[in-house]
Amino acid sequence: EQVVFGQIQSTRFNNPGGLESVGGNLFAATANSGDPTQGTFSDPGFGQLSPGSIETSNVDLTGGIVDTILAQRFIEAQISAIQTTDEVLQESVNLTRPRS
Repeated sequence: EQVVFGQIQSTRFNNPGGLESVGGNLFAATANSGDPTQGTFSDPGFGQLSPGSIETSNVDLTGGIVDTILAQRFIEAQISAIQTTDEVLQESVNLTRPRS
């Protein structure tokens, strides 16, 4: 026989973007977030609880690797441009020096 001895409460805000991060994955209400509304996961708009399930990753590994490679290529191109600029400036300095 199953006996209900409680329900897990949830809280939502009209403007979740207005919550203030206080560290440790915790947030605090502010004037911008609006007043909290409490309910249970069976109430509309309060999400869903799935006991026994495993949360999957929300990271796209392929996209992350591609972004990392693109960033590396961009940095390499910037380094090459800086080295070329340095060489040109060094040549300019050498041209202005009197020859002995």
